Amino acid sequence: MSRWLSWMVSIAALIGWGAAGAAAVPASIKDYVHTSWTQREGAPADIRALAQTPDGWYWLGTSMGLYRFDGVKFEKRSLFPVESDKSQSVASLLVTRRGDLWVTLSYGGALELTGEDHSQVVTPPGLPSNAATDALAEDAEHDLWALVAGQLYRLHGHQWQLVAKSGAGLPEAPLDDLLVDAAGTVWAFTDTDVFRLRRGQVRFEKSMAAFPKGPQRAMWQTNDGGIWVADDEGERWLNLPDGPDPGTATAVSFQFSSSIRVIDRDGTMWFIDCDAAILCRYPHAKDERGLIDPKVSDADKLTLDDNIMSGLSMTVMVDRNGDIWVGTKAGLDRFRKPLVTVVHFPQPLVYFSVVPNPNGSVWVGTASMGYTDRWWLVDGYNAPHAWGDFIADTTASFRDKDGSILLGGESGLRRFDGKAMASIAVPDAMQDRKIQSILRDGKGRLWIAFRNAPVDQLDGNTWISKGHISALPDWHPISTAVGKDGSAWFGYDDSKVFVLRGNELTRYTRREGVQTGSVTAIWPGSPTLVGGELGLAALAGDRFRMLQTNVPGTLAGITGIVLASDDCYWFNTQAGAVRIRAEDLRRAMQDVNFKMPFQLVDALSGMPGGAQRIRPLPSLTQGVDGRLWFAQMSGLAWMDPRQVPMSLAPLRVVMLDLVSKAGAIPVDGRVGLPEGTHSFRIAYTALAAYLPERVTFRYRLVGAGSDWQFVGTDRVANFAGLGPGHYRFELEASEDGSPWTSPSVLPITIAPAFYQTIWFGIVCALVLLIGVVLITRRHTRLSNQRLLARVQIRHAERERIARDLHDTLLQGVQGLILRVHAAASQLSPEHPVSTSIERALERGEDILVEGRNRLHDLRLGMTGINELVTRITGFAEQCSADYPARVNVIANDSEQAIDPVVGEEAFLIAREALLNAFKHAHASDISVEVGHGGKGISMVIRDNGSGFNADVKPSSPQSRCWGLVGMRERASSIGAEFAIKSKVGQGTEVSLWIPANAVYAGGR
Repeated sequence: MSRWLSWMVSIAALIGWGAAGAAAVPASIKDYVHTSWTQREGAPADIRALAQTPDGWYWLGTSMGLYRFDGVKFEKRSLFPVESDKSQSVASLLVTRRGDLWVTLSYGGALELTGEDHSQVVTPPGLPSNAATDALAEDAEHDLWALVAGQLYRLHGHQWQLVAKSGAGLPEAPLDDLLVDAAGTVWAFTDTDVFRLRRGQVRFEKSMAAFPKGPQRAMWQTNDGGIWVADDEGERWLNLPDGPDPGTATAVSFQFSSSIRVIDRDGTMWFIDCDAAILCRYPHAKDERGLIDPKVSDADKLTLDDNIMSGLSMTVMVDRNGDIWVGTKAGLDRFRKPLVTVVHFPQPLVYFSVVPNPNGSVWVGTASMGYTDRWWLVDGYNAPHAWGDFIADTTASFRDKDGSILLGGESGLRRFDGKAMASIAVPDAMQDRKIQSILRDGKGRLWIAFRNAPVDQLDGNTWISKGHISALPDWHPISTAVGKDGSAWFGYDDSKVFVLRGNELTRYTRREGVQTGSVTAIWPGSPTLVGGELGLAALAGDRFRMLQTNVPGTLAGITGIVLASDDCYWFNTQAGAVRIRAEDLRRAMQDVNFKMPFQLVDALSGMPGGAQRIRPLPSLTQGVDGRLWFAQMSGLAWMDPRQVPMSLAPLRVVMLDLVSKAGAIPVDGRVGLPEGTHSFRIAYTALAAYLPERVTFRYRLVGAGSDWQFVGTDRVANFAGLGPGHYRFELEASEDGSPWTSPSVLPITIAPAFYQTIWFGIVCALVLLIGVVLITRRHTRLSNQRLLARVQIRHAERERIARDLHDTLLQGVQGLILRVHAAASQLSPEHPVSTSIERALERGEDILVEGRNRLHDLRLGMTGINELVTRITGFAEQCSADYPARVNVIANDSEQAIDPVVGEEAFLIAREALLNAFKHAHASDISVEVGHGGKGISMVIRDNGSGFNADVKPSSPQSRCWGLVGMRERASSIGAEFAIKSKVGQGTEVSLWIPANAVYAGGR
């Protein structure tokens, strides 16, 4: 029941929109807005039945099966499984009060499409399968009645039951027809009698209604529930007791299924079986007896020769918008009542200049260039009336303060007082020039703008160029307007606006925010608005600001602006008439991020093209009675804005299916996609739209980006480059610029492949980590082996050097000492050189001892950290004896063994650093810190000396720090990290870090 109620609410919201846009019923079928779909546009052929379900879908029954239509795209719906060979040819369609769709088949049988999207096909048993269903109807209790081969069947529950005629009060004669009226009464007809079954009764009773008899009799039911009959005398309502009252056709049809005749909301009957025509329309053709003569001479007809419709008519329907739909042999046609009334002139005319009259009519001049231009009186209801024998073009007009009208064109300037047309002399230089605009400001100055010339002031009979206001441009204004304060507004090309208040001139340009391009429309109200090629700008304070709608480009090409009686701004643009609520415009002036919703009235609503450009301007005029007059590229039209509803029925956004490599998947709830899916597309639409062609969409896929994608009228979203994970597809729709609907959401999950799961990633990470550890350990082991090999080589070299020195130098020195000692012993102690020789021998022995010690060190090296610290301390104390500096060595006591070669290199690095601090830096305070631990040994030497620029590379010409090079090379040779920090005047810090695997003897 909720779906049915929702349907009725939506219908009620659309009654005004579809029926009241124009003030009068169109005079001809050709005045309706016609749209045709043939096979070229994807429509099926041979459309025999039409219906509209509550969700907004249009259904088309054809000889090739059932189709559904959203107003843009046709889609075939299969009634049987793919492997079935049953015929799907459709005979008729019926929408029930619950919103389900019943389909009768041409070769027998009836089935029901139910469910939220009518995807469930139900075929209740009980109907003959070899005979076509001649009639199908639903009563007020939701029971269905079917007429098959003259027999009556009733569906109550889940099975069709044959109605026993004798027990139901019916004659045994075959029944000819079956109807259910709007009150729920079931009517059965034989060749001679009428029977009725009132709501709540169980037996039919014979009606005493007068009923036509004979072979020419025909009967049908219209969409408002009325029952009509025809015979030799004509067509008329059937006066049935308790039946619908003729002439009380309701605005809301009780069902939306097609027939051969329907009645629209204006009470007009549409026929497809009229005389010598494919579609007929009878607005008010009933006589005093209620009869309709299909052969009346004033019948409104369409024939094949009109080349309007898609083909021969087969069925007709009124939808819930009030549109007329016609199924034909070649496709589908729609006739929509226009929202505007087009003025029909005796010949094609263009470029209209409109001046309102106090009685609601308007004076209209034209500049058609090739056709006869007259001065027309137009009221919109009757044919335009040409005034007198006046023939001249009009490119500008203005109602003056005395009530007369100034009008001008290439043929000159004139004043019209309603009775006569008087010429006004123009300057010789302006002869044969078109007049762009005319206005009189608050000071009474009359301004005339000729094409390609500065604006002129007409003072009496004197023409004054620019009115002596030299700051006005040397070019004609494109548009002009007079403010309520009497100010004169002039709009020029290149986004320039000039305002003249008294003799004070104000200019607005791009610098002040005007970015409309050529200024072709000005509304000097509160707020002041200017429009042009590039859009709309509003004056806020002393600056203009561009305003935007929620569909880009809607306000391009504005040539007319009006604040109408419906409290909305109307803009005449290149797309048509755009309506924006005043409150929305004010909000947009306060909120720079707000995009204004709007309504568009264009060719789909009967507007004769976009707004005219260049001249005459403005192209939009408001009459005294509130009607708006639109001067368009293809004609003049009017509209009463108060008759155009402010809102439409809510859209129903529908996601149709999702297609991926796995195929098409119904989008019902959450969608799960298989592993390896990287792309998919989603088809969608919007239902219940008044103008489906103008529904626009935007969407986003949360999880792959958060920005909305505006896609216009496209109805397919494509995504690629996706990985496994959870996504959320959000879709919104807007009809005719209305606010966006609430998002329709579809959760989507792409399953990961085994190699895309988190566990696979964890395992890979662990394997990688283990691999890195193993590779690192192997690299460390190889590095240690290489370092050990280098150390062993150096150690062997030291051993060789020690042996060579012992066998050569030390043995030679020892022998020399012995010889000298032998020679000295031959001298007396008192000999002058004896003492010197004795001292030399003592020194030689000391050197020999020192050499042996050195050889010992060279062969064995240092064996522990304490020995390294002792040697550093000893060298520092030796240097302290020669240089005035205080040295402090800090180290923890440790018996930790170290590699002799590494210890020796560390000592030499420390020695070089200390020598630099003593000799070159002239430091007064030096500290040495030696630390050790499980990871290695650190050594830091700091001084407060003169320092140097450590950024200069040792190899550069500015550097003489060869000792630093040596220290780095020594550190590198033992696998240590070496660093030096120094700045001129701020001392120096030398640091050495030797890892455990390089320094500790045997590792650690």
